[in-house]
Amino acid sequence: MGSGVGIVGAGIVTALGVGLDQNWSALVNAKSGIETLTGFPADHYITDVAAAVSERSMNMIYEELGDDSLSRAYSMAIWAGQKALAERSINPEKISLILSTAKADFKEFEDTLNSGTQSSARRFNPGVMAREVADHLNLGGRAFAVSNACASGLIAIIQGARMLQRGSAEHLLVVGVDVLSDFVLKGFSCLQALSPRPARPFDEARDGLSLGEGAGAVLLSSVDAGEASRAMLRGWSATNDAVHITAPSREGAGLQSAISKALAMAGHNPETIGYINAHGTGTRFNDEMESHAVASVFGDMEQPFITSMKGNIGHTLGAAGVIETVLSLPVLEENIVPPSVGFETMGVPKELNVPREPVPFPAGKNILGMKSGFGGVNATLIFGSGEPS
Repeated sequence: MGSGVGIVGAGIVTALGVGLDQNWSALVNAKSGIETLTGFPADHYITDVAAAVSERSMNMIYEELGDDSLSRAYSMAIWAGQKALAERSINPEKISLILSTAKADFKEFEDTLNSGTQSSARRFNPGVMAREVADHLNLGGRAFAVSNACASGLIAIIQGARMLQRGSAEHLLVVGVDVLSDFVLKGFSCLQALSPRPARPFDEARDGLSLGEGAGAVLLSSVDAGEASRAMLRGWSATNDAVHITAPSREGAGLQSAISKALAMAGHNPETIGYINAHGTGTRFNDEMESHAVASVFGDMEQPFITSMKGNIGHTLGAAGVIETVLSLPVLEENIVPPSVGFETMGVPKELNVPREPVPFPAGKNILGMKSGFGGVNATLIFGSGEPS
């Protein structure tokens, strides 16, 4: 046994609650945070539902941070980062930060424009926000952002792992955050991508996605044999379909390639995967594409369990890869795969093993996370428990 990259700390806030315990309990009990949208003009969008972080949760965060003047995105990112950092005693001067986001603090930018005032804050720029979050957390390493649509989160984790491997960072905090905004809600409305009801990934009756917001953080570190970690990263990959600016490859060629390359890097056969945390947006094309990609890789073998968490927390855009990685950690620790909320009847071309209730996670197996985004980008990450391999 040598050394490897491990997740040694995690933090999260979503529409399901604050902290991993609250979120995990809600997942296992098939709870959804997708509710009637508040805080935005009525009848401006093609749906009136979304997964917003509650004011109660925000008040808890402001109270713990001791500052209620911070913006919604900024406070969630800092809070999640603090929780991840608290799990391991590391000199903050040795920690670098990668911010994963699609729109950064665009809501604050909108509020500034609507108020008619000028603000010196430029956190709608992902790079600026990354530096400010790092400074607030007193981190002494590098700080930069990854903004690559909805695959941003997994790509940020991959980039962090690569930096650790090549010695360009000692420890990495990856923070993913995105918040609901008028710009995002109008944009997805114009694309006709939103469902008028809570999203139903992989279901026959699915008709679009539900937007969500939140923040997640993972602390990455090099882990030697015998050291504890919440999970070990085994393999990863990122590819691009280069097919269409918004639509994915119909046959999932790019995602299939990303899965195969991650397995090859890990030195694993498909049989070593026990659970797939899918992108699962609930749109017709995305879910069909994922079913083709999974079928191409896993063939006629017994399919691993596959779920989407977007029926619980909505689509959190550039934060999704980090948030859903954090939410997958208890699968390894509790040996339970939560149900895929909103799924009732198989509605994709290739049969998938989608659980409708909690099921046991196969002992000794690994998790495959996969995310896709506009521009044809795909990212995959394989992680599991145990020591470095």
